[in-house]
Amino acid sequence: MRPDDFERARPHLTAMGEVAGGELDALAAVADRNPPVLRSHDETGRRVDEVVRHPASQPMERIAFERFGWRRCRIARACSAGPAGCPTS
Repeated sequence: MRPDDFERARPHLTAMGEVAGGELDALAAVADRNPPVLRSHDETGRRVDEVVRHPASQPMERIAFERFGWRRCRIARACSAGPAGCPTS
């Protein structure tokens, strides 16, 4: 990363690091103990193919998507640069 890009990103990276080491770490520990489960059929036997995730996953996504501007993106490499690098942002 070029030095001027790093300086521009520094406050964002610092904030992300603080959240990652605290709030996000606690949520991730709970989510890791309760991995997603595939629910293939509902109570009536109808095929639903649904992934059921622990409630801790929702605040983790909210932190990433709302607080830090990340978006769900199929182009992982471009999105690894954050919102500025993601063509779908």
